Amino acid sequence: MRLLGRVAVPLLNALLVSSGNMLLKWTMTHIGEGAPLSAVLLVPSFWLGLGLYAAGFLVWMALLATSQISRVLPLVVGLTFALVVAGSVVFFGEVYSAPRVAGVAVIFVGAALIVWRQAKAKEAG
Repeated sequence: MRLLGRVAVPLLNALLVSSGNMLLKWTMTHIGEGAPLSAVLLVPSFWLGLGLYAAGFLVWMALLATSQISRVLPLVVGLTFALVVAGSVVFFGEVYSAPRVAGVAVIFVGAALIVWRQAKAKEAG
């Protein structure tokens, strides 16, 4: 249960940031190429994406206040990266090669190992 607690808030951060980025990407692809950037301000998905991203930032600030950055940064980056890759495939039809998927897996496993290893060290000492 402790490991789940150590992952829940970073996962919330990763979900908020990656969802915000997905909505911002969707907004930018749907306003039309050549449209003035000010057109973004009229699109509700922009505001929702910005709000999710901002909420993720606030969660990140809470993580920085309560956690070691050497523990949470790799986890958050790994989770966010994996979620963005998955979202880009599902929502935007992006295609990834086997080596690229393997790279994402290595990043995710590396982040998980850092968290697991530090949790074990904290329990032991």
